[in-house]
Amino acid sequence: SVKAAYDLAIGSVAKSTVDAIGDLQVGSAYDTIGRLSVASTAGYVLTVDSGETTGLKWAEVATGGMTLISSQTMASVSSVTFSSIPGTYQDLVLILRGYYASSGTPLMQWEINSDTTTGNYIGVMDVNRTGTSENQERWNTKAIVGSGMTYTNSSTSYNFLQMRIPNYTNTVSYKFAFTQGLQLTDYSANRVFVYGINSWSNDSAITAIKILNSSANNWTAGTALLYGVK
Repeated sequence: SVKAAYDLAIGSVAKSTVDAIGDLQVGSAYDTIGRLSVASTAGYVLTVDSGETTGLKWAEVATGGMTLISSQTMASVSSVTFSSIPGTYQDLVLILRGYYASSGTPLMQWEINSDTTTGNYIGVMDVNRTGTSENQERWNTKAIVGSGMTYTNSSTSYNFLQMRIPNYTNTVSYKFAFTQGLQLTDYSANRVFVYGINSWSNDSAITAIKILNSSANNWTAGTALLYGVK
């Protein structure tokens, strides 16, 4: 038609490039117009991606924050394991709350990727007890926290421990965790505050984390939660 010939003459893009509602006309190469179909999932946004033919794609909105990967009960067990940890996050956050054991004087320990070699784990911890002096502890063991934070009293104990493990999927450096916690014991109403750094001397990506009671006694209560951080 005359209109089609006019459009071609002035370099207009043919309407036939668009096939459906929401289609976008985008450049796919020099002097080349392509079509990008609308996203099939509501809420997706247009994102730059050099690996796509058009240099663009529809993608889920990166909201950040924490996503619960798994929750485990610590009652009547001496260990909990988070396995098949997805590698789609930036950091991991491990939270242990409301835990206590009714016997023994154990240490809270961790094992990464089933590595039981004690010397591959190093921890440095600062411990502050109410009513007593502050002290520092260092150990070459699997302990997350040392003797300054046992957790063996009774249901009147309120214990909380958090570990943040940054860049856990990298394969070029050792892994470490920022650790902090609080224990409110049932003896002398002491509060024990702990904070420090734990490390694992291995450059493998972390795919599994096991938390265990060093004395192999069962915990009486508690919850372990693993979060992924975007």
